[in-house]
Amino acid sequence: MPANESNESGYWEPERLVALHDEMLESVGSKWYDVSAFPDSWYESEAAASFAGRALEILEQEYGTAPLFVLKDPRISRFVPFWLSVLETLGTEPSFIIMVRQPLEVAASLEQRDAFLPAHSILLWLRHMLDAERATRGQSRAFLDYDRLLGD
Repeated sequence: MPANESNESGYWEPERLVALHDEMLESVGSKWYDVSAFPDSWYESEAAASFAGRALEILEQEYGTAPLFVLKDPRISRFVPFWLSVLETLGTEPSFIIMVRQPLEVAASLEQRDAFLPAHSILLWLRHMLDAERATRGQSRAFLDYDRLLGD
C-alpha cells in the first residue's frame, strides 16, 4: 500500500492481500475496525474454501517459488487459522513475527487518521494482539517491539 499523508513512508502491506482480508471480513458482516471476535465456524465454510483458492493464487502471483516471503497486514492476525491451512497446502512452514506497539501510540494514530475514540482503538489493538497470540501458540514465533525495530 502506498504512502499517504497519514503514513509518509508507506504501509508496506500488499494491496491484494489487504483487499482479500477486507472481503473475508465482509463475508461475515465485519470491517477492519470491528472489535468483535471473528467466528471460528467460518474457517470450515464454503466461503473460506473459496477465499483459500484466491489466497493461493495471490501467493503464486506475488511470490512465485520464492523460498522465503513475508505476509504483512494487521488484519492477518484475525485469520491465522485460515493462513495456516493455506500455507500447509503449499507445504510452507510459517514463522510468525508479532509486532508489539504501545496501544496509546496506536490509539493516537487511529484518532488522527480515522477520528476513532481512544477506547475503541485500544480495544481494536487488544483484539488483534489476543487473536495473534492465541492462534500462533505452538507455532514458531517471535514478539518484536515496534519502536525498537524502527530504531534499528
